[in-house]
Amino acid sequence: MASRTRKSPEARRAEITQAAAHLISQHGYNGISLKDVADMVGMSQPGVLHYVGSKEGLLSLLVTDIYDVNGTPEEFVQTGLPGSDPERPLLPAYFDYLVAHNADQPELTQLYTVLETEAISTSHPLHDYFIRRPAEVWE
Repeated sequence: MASRTRKSPEARRAEITQAAAHLISQHGYNGISLKDVADMVGMSQPGVLHYVGSKEGLLSLLVTDIYDVNGTPEEFVQTGLPGSDPERPLLPAYFDYLVAHNADQPELTQLYTVLETEAISTSHPLHDYFIRRPAEVWE
């Protein structure tokens, strides 16, 4: 029997995040279960729960590990592209950057679109996040 390689918590968390992003982009938040994520990463459902705590915790992980760190104005300012002056970043230049950034990550764009659409419902766990997000991005 081959020995299993123990992955670091960071590697497991990244696997779970990527699997959840893929599954939710395809089926929506309500269309997946933690078991689906566990199956995709080759773990048990209790193993996934160890990292995320709950299905809502899985969404929180997506927000903190994907949305809040990708395509942000801070990331744009660090590029040194025209219009990315930290003192006066230009909104049209940021939008150009964001379009190019999103074009390179179609699954992430699809995930965002699916979740934002689902979050129109006030009962969705990310409803408040998507209401606040536009103002928080430019604060």
